[in-house]
Amino acid sequence: MCPVATEAASAIRREGASGTAEKRDLAVLLILYTLVHVGILSSPDAVFWDDWLLFQTNPDDIVETFRQAGSIGAWPAYLHLAVLNVGMWLYKLLTFIFMLGAGIMLYLTLGRMPFVPALVRFVTATLFLVLPFNIARISAIMLPYSLCYFLFFAAWFLMGKHRKTSLLLFVLSFNINSLLVFYVLPFLELISSLDRIPFKSLLKRVSKYWAFLLAPPLYFFIKRKFFPATGLYSDYKTDFALDNLMPVLTDQLNDLSNLEINYAIFLATLPVCFFLLTRAPGMTATQRSPRLAACFIATGFGIILLGGFPYWILDLVPTVYEWSSRHQLLFPLGASVLLAGGTMALPEKLMLPTITVLVAASASFFISNYLDFALDWKKQQAIAEFLVADENVQKVELIVFNDKSRDLNAIKRTYRFYEWNGLLNFHGENQKRLGINLDQIDAYREGSLDRFFSPLYKAELHNRGALPNAALVTISRDADKPRRPWGNALEGLKFESLIIPVSEIRP
Repeated sequence: MCPVATEAASAIRREGASGTAEKRDLAVLLILYTLVHVGILSSPDAVFWDDWLLFQTNPDDIVETFRQAGSIGAWPAYLHLAVLNVGMWLYKLLTFIFMLGAGIMLYLTLGRMPFVPALVRFVTATLFLVLPFNIARISAIMLPYSLCYFLFFAAWFLMGKHRKTSLLLFVLSFNINSLLVFYVLPFLELISSLDRIPFKSLLKRVSKYWAFLLAPPLYFFIKRKFFPATGLYSDYKTDFALDNLMPVLTDQLNDLSNLEINYAIFLATLPVCFFLLTRAPGMTATQRSPRLAACFIATGFGIILLGGFPYWILDLVPTVYEWSSRHQLLFPLGASVLLAGGTMALPEKLMLPTITVLVAASASFFISNYLDFALDWKKQQAIAEFLVADENVQKVELIVFNDKSRDLNAIKRTYRFYEWNGLLNFHGENQKRLGINLDQIDAYREGSLDRFFSPLYKAELHNRGALPNAALVTISRDADKPRRPWGNALEGLKFESLIIPVSEIRP
């Protein structure tokens, strides 16, 4: 049996009330997580964002892409190819499982820390699984992130009793490079246990864990020395500097105001969350300790800074919406520890209602956004059907899109040019055509997009210099029609196309 599964089973197979309480806690965690995230499975075949670089793409081009990105052995390419061979639905299922697994590993890891009360343990694991971070997980391209995330927390859980397996999983998880910084946390737990060991045993203990100390810098050296990014990715995420911190932190704080919840879903899920939380022994074991609560609040704040640091120094802002929410990958742990500490500081009568509101609000965020993605995918399919049937689109090799129906787009996103190209090729490959947004026309004329005329972007044969005309496609929607992901979801969606000289197109 897998060491992770074996150790997890032994951790919850304890005698007496403690083991029963853990099983009930885990059951509640599973149900709450499913309530919040089952929507990720609602559009099993959906393709979003960078997924179009994988979908219907030559395997050799996928492998070459990840080689250029500097991935060791181009391992994500082979993961993607294996999953694509089964179907897009497997991406969603694996992401659902890996993110749940990370939360379970965290719950079990906190259980071995004597200074973590049952309340903080359960609340931290619950919020870790449901807080409104990383909605970008729905994208297939994010599967390596979810996998490495799970491997990291599994390695942390196994660190005490299965050193070799733990070390291997940590090294594998470092393929998401931000986890090199996050490794400080399990290493601090390891160091904190040394002060209870007699000096004679200390050297022996340190000698057992020397590889854990050397693994991150050694991995970083090998990655930078032998697997640098090249080609299209040679300048990607290389401009890191501490000077980026202050302006980015300001933008990060401002982004909090973008968080929205669906009040109808919130009110519908509120009683369900309350009922489930009352069934969790960890939630009802209400221990109040303002001093200990302050420690957890400070620790959570520090973990948030640690989780954001590898992105902030690259001048990247992990946002609530758009695909940059992927940079929120490391925020859930710090935020959940901070909020668990805050809960512990509350009067006992307010603890359960507070966590209920937080969980229900998080559920409303994810459920509403998963519904939006289902609607977004229906819109993309309608666009693909129009493009294959429209005579004007079929006559030209440059298609300029003026999308006036962006209220149908999930997470307030704008379609990238390679998404338009994916839709243009959805019913048959034509490497001569290129789709761009209207505001990209000047960049196109200047040649800024020429480097993307490649098989990866499904535009290898596109020739910018030989195009007198383009098709201007306008996508609009009747403002009085309801916006809903069910029923006639695309009622009022309209398409218009017009042949126009490229020189006359204005953004």
